[in-house]
Amino acid sequence: MRKIVLLLSVLLVAGCGGAGDEPPVSEVPPEEPAPEAAVQVAVPEPEPEPEPLFRIENIVGLSPHTVEDILGAPEVVRHEKDARVWMYKNSNCVIHLYFYENELGDLVLDYVDSMAADLSAPNPTVSGDACLDSFVIKREMLPEAPARKINPQSPSSAYSDTDPEPDTPDN
Repeated sequence: MRKIVLLLSVLLVAGCGGAGDEPPVSEVPPEEPAPEAAVQVAVPEPEPEPEPLFRIENIVGLSPHTVEDILGAPEVVRHEKDARVWMYKNSNCVIHLYFYENELGDLVLDYVDSMAADLSAPNPTVSGDACLDSFVIKREMLPEAPARKINPQSPSSAYSDTDPEPDTPDN
């Protein structure tokens, strides 16, 4: 058994030794990989909010009829001591319009109050102009009214013996 251990030791040492005619090879440290460039993903910029069609300061002073033409019928109409209050509500906001009589006795929009529809939301604020704009009737969504038929008439003149309105006296 000693002979086998001795023989294996000799073979091991002989295997480690070189022939001596090869120059020693110096180890070159492996090249470090170039750092990867930071990958930048092109994130499209959010589209800016469109400008509101109407701003609060542009509708203050208008009559209820004109405001209804712009916003449509209110969801709730409330009568208070000196005011008529209209309320509009959607999923984003609630807006109250306060109409008071002016010096001529006509009702005009005097004050606008808006708030988020969900006051328990993380950010319950909403722009008054954006809220107002969310109720503006978008005319391009409405069906077009049929064109009025106009009956052509020949023009009247002093040199013509036909009068388009013969029963109407000339003044």
